[in-house]
Amino acid sequence: MPSTRTPKGAAKRVSAHAPREPRMERVPLGNHEIPASKRMPSSSREGRLKLIDRARMEAAAITMGRSAEALVGYLSRLDALRDAELGREALAERAAEAELHTRVLLSTGMDALNELNDLGLLNAVPTKKDLDAFNEMTLSEALEQLANQFRDRMPRERWDWLENAGQLVRDVEMRVESEKGLLRGTVTHSGQSRVVRFDPAAPTMNRVSTRAFFSPGRDRVYVPTSSILSSGNDRSGTVAPYDAAIAGMACVREWVYRHARNAAELGPPVRSGGGPVLVIVAIVLFVAAIVATVAAAVLAIICVGGSEKACTLAAYFGLAASVLNGAADKADANSGQQRVLSFRTNPQ
Repeated sequence: MPSTRTPKGAAKRVSAHAPREPRMERVPLGNHEIPASKRMPSSSREGRLKLIDRARMEAAAITMGRSAEALVGYLSRLDALRDAELGREALAERAAEAELHTRVLLSTGMDALNELNDLGLLNAVPTKKDLDAFNEMTLSEALEQLANQFRDRMPRERWDWLENAGQLVRDVEMRVESEKGLLRGTVTHSGQSRVVRFDPAAPTMNRVSTRAFFSPGRDRVYVPTSSILSSGNDRSGTVAPYDAAIAGMACVREWVYRHARNAAELGPPVRSGGGPVLVIVAIVLFVAAIVATVAAAVLAIICVGGSEKACTLAAYFGLAASVLNGAADKADANSGQQRVLSFRTNPQ
């Protein structure tokens, strides 16, 4: 009877030649999973840039452009519409359409945000050169240059609205500085400043799907969602760029929702305190933050193609998205006046 025992060393020889399971590299959601000394090398980053879904991001940019153009136009005319003494129904129709365009704009912003976050590209740590370039360029100038880039890339679409949006924020100043390993962003307008501290390597709380963002149920994202939205005087909290973007988008979603409901139920707004200027600028800054997120994705694609200008703008809008989302949430937070649009006693 033949022996059924396995000769010594046979198991080792078999395992040595047995096929191994393929090694799967898990893509981290952010640099918080990577030690500072081992952050994404440039070669790996370039490889991931090539993984961006070009067709999907360009389609998002086109959809964003059409809705953002309508929304920016509405916001720029809002004060004049109030002075024209429109009736409740007339204003309600315009406000409802503005809410629709806002939801479309937010949807494209969420798509671009998650595309960058999923590929580990959202948490890039800016170099000193990036910070210097950011501080030397105004938001108006950047939007004008973005319009030229998009015209070359998508010539059949209208991009003049980017320059119009730039005019609405021409008095907005932004700066980003390195502070003890973190980034300190400041947005100044009308003599008031908002400061936000964020860490590109900070852990992201949770990935939020577009479905969950708009969900009416328990998964819906509400504001405030982080310390960045808690108080105008509380600036000690540090958040990740992804969390700041989600919080900013949720804030504008809720503001426009209230705006549409108040217009339908209470009629045309009246001015209160300092008037509507600051709150309109705040919402335009939110729009600019969403545009910056989509722009960062599209410009990254152009950058891979060898455009140095696109690379510079991609870095700019990547930083701008974090700063704007963090600083524009409550433009009147540091003011003793009620600088909001008001429907009788209801702030809008």
